[in-house]
Amino acid sequence: AAVSLRHLWGVVLPSAERPRAVTRWRRHYTGRTHRPGSLTPVERASRLIPTSRLVTVLTRDASDVAGELAAVPGLQQCRQPAARGTAPEVFLAALSVLQQDPHAVVATLPADHLIDHGHRLMQYVARAAGAAAIRPDLPIIVGAYPGSRDPEYAWIETGEPIDGLEAFSVRAVRRLVARPSAAERAEGLLGMLAVVMSARTLIELGRRHLPDVLECLEPLEDV
Repeated sequence: AAVSLRHLWGVVLPSAERPRAVTRWRRHYTGRTHRPGSLTPVERASRLIPTSRLVTVLTRDASDVAGELAAVPGLQQCRQPAARGTAPEVFLAALSVLQQDPHAVVATLPADHLIDHGHRLMQYVARAAGAAAIRPDLPIIVGAYPGSRDPEYAWIETGEPIDGLEAFSVRAVRRLVARPSAAERAEGLLGMLAVVMSARTLIELGRRHLPDVLECLEPLEDV
């Protein structure tokens, strides 16, 4: 476990694409839900991953909720001219991480999930990092327990336990359901609170499934 955590990096995503995520951010930082002493997303993530191994991707004119990330001391930042969606953010950050640590395991961490789930989420990220160290070829998805009812996210229907990862309670993903019925929600998990995998595996999956994105980023790989 100590070895997997030594190479664990986090990509903190501002989540600005989701209106409800932005609302949660604003309430957190304007005080309507922020309590004195409550932790920011980066503070929650840094309980497990040092701030020096946390990366975020911001636009050049980062403002509003994303501006809170820009002001965090020690947080690594990648800048893009304009927001182009989650995939470029994740891969741009992963390329930066891979240059610094060829053995890196990357956890993608939407900032609003860190606000909503905080400490427990990072506990399961640590478990996922241990599983990824044993099976660096697999992406590990962290999902919420049955009972969550947020329709904004896809749901996961789980399959059989993965051989060799039984101790980490890792199961196969049978399918993702964009708009699950009530019965499907009762049997499934709320999907993708975090995704944890080897940085090399993440880049290879991108080359296979999103080649246009990776081709656009190729000139930046050695920068």
